[in-house]
Order: sequence, then C-alpha cells, then structure tokens
Amino acid sequence: GVISLGRKSDNVISIEHPTISRHHAQIIIQGNSVTIQDLGSANGTFVNGQRITGATPLYPGSVIGLGDEITLVFDSDPSDKTIVSSPRQAVLPVAAPIAAQPVPTPKKNTTLIGVILAIVGLVAIVAICFIGSLLFGGNATPTAEPTGVAAAAPTATDTPVPTNTPYPTYTPYPTQAPTNTPYPTYTPYPTQAPTNTPYPTYTPFPTPAPTNTPYPTYTPFPTATATPRVIVVTVAAPTATHPPAPANTPTAVRPPFFISLGSNIHYEPWGAPLDANRCSGPYNDYVQMKRFYFQVVLSNYSDTTIESGWGPYYTSANGADLPRCVYRYDSLSVPPGGSADVTYVTYLQPNDYVTKVTFRILGRIQHLCFNPSGGNIPCSY
Repeated sequence: GVISLGRKSDNVISIEHPTISRHHAQIIIQGNSVTIQDLGSANGTFVNGQRITGATPLYPGSVIGLGDEITLVFDSDPSDKTIVSSPRQAVLPVAAPIAAQPVPTPKKNTTLIGVILAIVGLVAIVAICFIGSLLFGGNATPTAEPTGVAAAAPTATDTPVPTNTPYPTYTPYPTQAPTNTPYPTYTPYPTQAPTNTPYPTYTPFPTPAPTNTPYPTYTPFPTATATPRVIVVTVAAPTATHPPAPANTPTAVRPPFFISLGSNIHYEPWGAPLDANRCSGPYNDYVQMKRFYFQVVLSNYSDTTIESGWGPYYTSANGADLPRCVYRYDSLSVPPGGSADVTYVTYLQPNDYVTKVTFRILGRIQHLCFNPSGGNIPCSY
C-alpha cells in the first residue's frame, strides 16, 4: 500500500504547516518491506537526520523528518491506530507480525491396546472353562444297582460360575502443556542528533594603502660662462622648466556592503496566504499562486552597523505589488565586518515572475535580476 504525506487534505496523512509541501513524501509498503520516498518537496525529507534522494527503507524506531520543523517516528505497535498531526512529532503504526499458534498435542492410539486386552481376556475365559471341565468331569463315578431295583437318580452338582477377570484400568499418559516462547524484546536503534555545520567566519579583504609616487628631483640646466674677449657678452641663463606632475592613479574603492546569492533559489506552487501581511498561513489551496524563494548573504565592509529592515523591494513582470516576507534568517542586524545569511520569500500569480530585487543599504543601491525560471542574470537597468 501507499501512505501519502503532505499539507493538502487529499493525503492519507495531512499536516498543516508552512514548511510542508502539498504532496511532500510517500511511504510504500510491499510485503515485509517499508520504504519512504520524497516527492520533490521544497524543504526535503530526512531519515535519521540524513536527507534522502530516492526510496529509503524504514525500520521500527526510524525518525522521519519533513523539512526542518516536522518529525515523525516510525513504529510497529498495532494497538495504536491514531495518526497524530503535530508540528513536532507523529507516530506511524504498522501491523505487528502474527503470533505463532501453539501446536496441538497428538492423541495417543488406544485402539491397539484395547484389542490386545480383549484377546488376553478371551484366552483367560477359555482356560478357566477347560480346567473346570477336567475337575468336575473326572470325579463322577456311576454306582451299580441290583437287578430289578430302580437306580437312584444322581444328585445334581452345581457347576461353579467362572470368574470374569476385569480389564486393567487404562492410565493415560500425561499431556504436557505447550511452552510458549516469548518474542524477543525489540531494542530501537539510537537516534543520532544532527550535527549543525556553523557558517564560516567571514574574513574581510585587507584594504591596501595607496602608494604615493614622489615627484622627481629637479636638476637645473648649467649656466653658460662668458668667454673673456674685448667685448664681453653675457648670455642669459635659460628659464627652468619643471616637468608636469604625474596624475594620481585612482585606486579601487570597495563598497560598504555586498550582497551575494545563495543556493536556495526556486519557485513552487502554493496556496494564497490568508493573513493580513500576505506572508504566512493559513493558506487557501483553492486560490492557485506560486511562492518564490531566494537566499542572500549580506557582507558588511563598513564601520557602521547595518540595522534590520534592509529587506528587498520586488519588481515583477506584470508590475504587481508583491509582499516582502522573511522566511529564514540568522540575524537581520549586521555589525561591521560581519555577515548575515537570510532567505526571503514572496507570493505572486502563476503567470507572473520576479524580474528584479532591489536593496537600499547605507545610502547605496544594489540590484539582483532574474529570468522567468528564477535564474540570476545581469541587470540591464
């Protein structure tokens, strides 16, 4: 069978949470095999802290992560028939293995024993009758009577009735109760806590000190000396000419800040947000919209702290007024020499897309431009 998980109500397990995609993942049960597969969700599916890319087997006690906020525990207890939709944890029961049936004790064959006892009893009766006939038949001697005198009738002798030997009492063998072997106690695998990788520390580029090129030392032309003649001619010294001073070569000036794009940039189908600021749920899935994620890293090269509120201004292809929403961030206030990793999000119509994102920080402006699929392109201004 297939168990689908997601935010939409047509899933087997519906979890209403903004980090869950409408069809996030599915659990496939085939015989004794249980696997889970991600359905192209935005925030990923994890098993025991590891993000999965294909069908991954599940075992009792496996921890399933849907995005970064929802955690499910895979369990095999069939008595728990409740599916819990919680923002933190849910339990998925599956059918327990069928308990082994006790083997019935075979019945002992008593027919052969009864036949043997009947034959022994019959032989005993025949032997008793034969012995009685020998004893009483040999003792009867006829008495001669004189002629003419009627012989007296012989006295009747009672024949003893043979004694019946009873069958021996059958003692059945004791039936031993079957011993049930208990199932072994299941020890779940320990769940390893995910290790958070810290962001690298930003080391600003050193600012090179400008090198001043000194003016060359001026050497004056030598003064001509007059040759002593009758007529003394004095030659005037030429006017000293200074070479032009070299122009200062301008040095590259680093801007006070710089914004670079991260790896999390994509569109995905989404319902219309119903809150007042148009940024969070609940969401109306009957009104089709799409959500645009993009991750940026702000580096502060100035001597001034950049306060929060430096978020972007959007320009769409259809000129729509798009909401400015923050999805995930470390800190929006950036001190001198520091940096901040922030993911922004906005919502727009399915036939529209973001063409340009503008940042206004410390009196300067920086633009980021995108194509219809969300790829970064040079801005034409």
